[in-house]
Amino acid sequence: MKKSFYVVLFLVFTFLLISCSANINKENNLENSSSKVDNSKVDDSIINTVTFIIESYPSNTPENSNIYMMGDFNGWNPSDVFYRFEKNEEGEYILKVSMKSGTKINFKITRGTDDSVESDSFGDEISEREYKFSTDGDEVYISIEGWKDLGF
Repeated sequence: MKKSFYVVLFLVFTFLLISCSANINKENNLENSSSKVDNSKVDDSIINTVTFIIESYPSNTPENSNIYMMGDFNGWNPSDVFYRFEKNEEGEYILKVSMKSGTKINFKITRGTDDSVESDSFGDEISEREYKFSTDGDEVYISIEGWKDLGF
């Protein structure tokens, strides 16, 4: 009698364990399949091209200066030719940058060296700028108050 009780108890326990395991697998499969559906709706390969425009800079900026963007996206390289601003017909410095939608960057503007980075109007260091790529064709206007090496 005791032996049959333990056998029945063992069978009931095994049945419950198998049932719970099957439900867990079923829920995991549902979660995986639903997340696959959700992920298929999101295209993380969207590239946004943004134009950075320097709308103002100090009057003492040397004529025909090379101006660059440096940031966490290029190892803070102050003279990366891939991030050099070009002058347009109106004399504005412009730079087109393309990155994956949702990418957030920290950056500063420089004249090609760590010593000639943008500053406030007194030549003091300023915080990094931030931008998050979210709209293709966006334009970002930048005002530079001073350059560190010129003291204003």
